[in-house]
Amino acid sequence: MTAAPFQIHIGDAEIDDLRRRLEATRWPDQVGDDWIYGTPVDYLRELCQYWAHEFDWRAAEQQLNSFDQFMVDLDQSDPQHPSSPAGSIQPACHSPTFQPS
Repeated sequence: MTAAPFQIHIGDAEIDDLRRRLEATRWPDQVGDDWIYGTPVDYLRELCQYWAHEFDWRAAEQQLNSFDQFMVDLDQSDPQHPSSPAGSIQPACHSPTFQPS
């Protein structure tokens, strides 16, 4: 198993595409007035507005990239995990839940 250093970078085109898709969301009518019926539409609208117009993608990248991160080949997949040189932080492994064969 080999580990390669990894830095997060989300391209401007991907961020712009996400913003366009968030703005183009077709909102359903609210069903009920409780979370038991699903996420309230007004809450989702606010959340999408935040992601589209307020979230600082570059600050998030900078914060995440302040940690040493590595890509590791495990059974021909490439999960990413941060690591601590001091060993005081347990690595968190992110692995996709679906991989087409």
